[in-house]
Amino acid sequence: MESTEVAAVAEKWGLSLPPEMVEAFQKLSTNDEIGVWKLNSGLLDPSNLPTPGPIDLFPIGEDGMEGYLCLYPDRFAESDSIPMVMWTPASRQITFLGENFHDFLERETHRRLDFLLERGTSLSEEQVTLARKGETVSVEGLPEESQTIAALLADACRVAGILGLSESIFDRASGKSSSPDFLREVDGRDEPGIEQAIGELKEMAMKGDAAAAFEVLGFLQIRQKAEDVAKWAYLAAKCSLYTWPDFSVRMLTKLAELLKANAAAIPAVERLDPLFGFMTTQPPTKVDGRLNLAKQYMRKKDYRSAVREAENSILLSYGWSDSQAVNGGLRNGYQLLVEIFRAANRPRELAYAELMLAKVPS
Repeated sequence: MESTEVAAVAEKWGLSLPPEMVEAFQKLSTNDEIGVWKLNSGLLDPSNLPTPGPIDLFPIGEDGMEGYLCLYPDRFAESDSIPMVMWTPASRQITFLGENFHDFLERETHRRLDFLLERGTSLSEEQVTLARKGETVSVEGLPEESQTIAALLADACRVAGILGLSESIFDRASGKSSSPDFLREVDGRDEPGIEQAIGELKEMAMKGDAAAAFEVLGFLQIRQKAEDVAKWAYLAAKCSLYTWPDFSVRMLTKLAELLKANAAAIPAVERLDPLFGFMTTQPPTKVDGRLNLAKQYMRKKDYRSAVREAENSILLSYGWSDSQAVNGGLRNGYQLLVEIFRAANRPRELAYAELMLAKVPS
């Protein structure tokens, strides 16, 4: 598909793709990999996602293991930056991969290099230079397994060269530099390192990534700081349940119990939020309760929170054993999303919600 066609398909859904992404579709073949991902212009339509999920997931690629690479625009943000996420239909989970497309390219390529370098040796500078130019890199004379690793490293450098990625990629492939900071584990004894990591993770959690909040909770529980744990638990509760790592009813129930036990640790202004009242007075897994919470936010014209809770009701509906009940819960959730986006005058999101509603079995 030509770059103009790629842009046109996205515009149909009200999305303006970053030029770097449009160029990637034009420059890369269908077999070229960014980390484990392959771009696929045939996926550029939300109706191609097999399981109804959150609104606004816009697929652009896949990993060959039933994971979908998606744009996940913040419906009500003023920023033009669009996060990149993985949507896993089997677990109904969103995993954040990068703040934007460029960030995704750099991070996924570094992850790929680290994975390969843990299993083989780095390339020579000459091999890296040839690879980034797209020229053949000789791996003769190496053991068979090492040949495979070297060939994959060379291919990662070739794709990075096509996309014009940073020099850090090529330095890493040649062994001139170590893993980037975001791939290094934080030493639990390194207080400054932990504080820096918490600051970075807080920024991610504030943007809706519950996995970042839970990572901080791990640090804080080691420190046994109950007050801080409660604050971060509430920050996790304010994220979409779709972004929780390994979401389960038990996990949600335990978090609600933690909030009840440490309610005084939550700032007074946060305790005025309808979500706090819901989490501390009702079963947090109650689908009707989530729908009512969404309607409460809708009346306040807090449409972002209304959408979050309507989508949470959809995810929780999958917990019912009766298929008719599940489909009823899905219809109620998507129907409410239609009403929210209509009230908010958001035609793009309204089209997504109507599409997802139509996919629910009658």
